[in-house]
Amino acid sequence: DPFIANARDLRLRLIAADGREAEALAEAQRLAQGPGATAALWARTADLLSELERHGEAAEAYARALALRTADDTTSEWGLWLQRGASLDRAGDWPAAREALRRAYALAPQEPIVLNYLGYAQLIRREAVEEAERLIREAHRLAPNNGAITDSLGWALFLAGRREEALPLLEQAAQAEPADTEINEHLGDAYYTIGRRSEA
Repeated sequence: DPFIANARDLRLRLIAADGREAEALAEAQRLAQGPGATAALWARTADLLSELERHGEAAEAYARALALRTADDTTSEWGLWLQRGASLDRAGDWPAAREALRRAYALAPQEPIVLNYLGYAQLIRREAVEEAERLIREAHRLAPNNGAITDSLGWALFLAGRREEALPLLEQAAQAEPADTEINEHLGDAYYTIGRRSEA
């Protein structure tokens, strides 16, 4: 049936959305190990592993998706590299994560989420700080209303000692994403540093 892949993917998403992630993963892995496995199926398996915080296994599943991907696939190559990089990062393998993120950047140099992830990951490690800020600035230019990206730029400026420039951006990010703990922590740190202790 020409719609079998879509039906399988939707079924897996519905099972996972019902809170049965382990069941969805078991079914996805069974299908991925069978004949006719596709890049999309391995990507769905990787997504489920990631949701279960099995990040090393998720990174390997994204690699399988990349290996199976063809020119006709709707699954974006840069997206798979970004997801693999994020999984490797969360698994604690920064060198491999950086390589994967750079592959994503080479494929999609105008994608704000790629620019921000690579830039921020370097920034928090104090690695290639000037390049990190440049990447984040470009991400912000492309997506000025994205709270996470606005926070990244504000934090980059804060770490560079440019607090007066940083504070309005951190405030804007917190207004855009009021429930995000990391964004609020950044704003609290900025307030505390400039003496606004009660607001911090």
